[in-house]
Amino acid sequence: MTIPYQNLGKARGSRVALWIRSVIQSAFFSWGTFIQRHAAKILVLGILILAFSCYNLKNIVLETRLDKLWVEEGGRLEEERDYVQEIHGSEVGATPLVILQTPTANASSVLTAEALLLHLKIALLATEVEVEIFKNTWTLRDICHKAAFPTFDERISGTFSDVS
Repeated sequence: MTIPYQNLGKARGSRVALWIRSVIQSAFFSWGTFIQRHAAKILVLGILILAFSCYNLKNIVLETRLDKLWVEEGGRLEEERDYVQEIHGSEVGATPLVILQTPTANASSVLTAEALLLHLKIALLATEVEVEIFKNTWTLRDICHKAAFPTFDERISGTFSDVS
């Protein structure tokens, strides 16, 4: 509608923007008239899609262990994770933290001294991260599971101190 006024010099603006706007408006008008003519069919189709979604939503399984989401099945990292869980055990709510290191170049190896030192440096920096949420400061120590060391009776620990 504005393009004829532009041709007469009574309006100005981007012709491309006006053309895109007119195409989008005509598409919406066509969809609107189609939906209005077939309202019952569209309503039934919408209810069927909603019912199908609700039915499948009850069968969903959420994976909450991050290591299961990111670790490839049958890979080296899965073997190492299983070994660590076998040695240290796995408790409810405990998830292992994994730092993955990838080579910077395609042909390079992560088993060089420099790459391992970089990995160590990154791991040490990760332990120093502090997050403040709702005026509470959290560190990695606050959220990580620490292995419980065995406790000894007083008489047993006294025996060990007498030996030295």
